[in-house]
Amino acid sequence: MFICAVRALEQFHKHGIHNDINAKNFVIPYNHNLNTPLESCKLIDFNKSVLNSDQRTIEFYRACTQNKANNRPNAQSIHNFLKGEYNLF
Repeated sequence: MFICAVRALEQFHKHGIHNDINAKNFVIPYNHNLNTPLESCKLIDFNKSVLNSDQRTIEFYRACTQNKANNRPNAQSIHNFLKGEYNLF
């Protein structure tokens, strides 16, 4: 699920910033067999999103805040993983 979520976010960030990332805002195909690897998921609920305009690009830098933030991979590690440069975090 994590890889699918990162891919969905990476795709959306070409167009804007979601501003409400949480587990409830990702959906998987209804007929997905839970015993097989997940190949796709969709990002939903764009009510708090900020879209880039055609005339200028808006850049936001946001960080997730959780109790143990140091245990999560940073954005560069996730990006490198998606490019195939890392096998795991």
